Amino acid sequence: MYMGFTPTEKDNLKKLAYLRPQFSIIIFDQNLKKIGETKMPYGRHVAFNHFVSKDGLYISNNHFLNKNANEETLSFSLYTLERATAHQ
Repeated sequence: MYMGFTPTEKDNLKKLAYLRPQFSIIIFDQNLKKIGETKMPYGRHVAFNHFVSKDGLYISNNHFLNKNANEETLSFSLYTLERATAHQ
């Protein structure tokens, strides 16, 4: 089992090492204190294929386990940072 994914004979283990099916985004403050973490959807994103713009963090949707991925196009999801509100 590899991070919640059991490879079969036809799976390429090198692909699995690069294209982890699950990962999380960790948020730190200016003192490198962890202030948040978001677990990303299983088998959708390619963690190393990302970029940041003024709009937020874009992460590739072209994971080989993503049934909606198209090898002919680049597709990204946009994630933005929002301040947590206190619960009353």
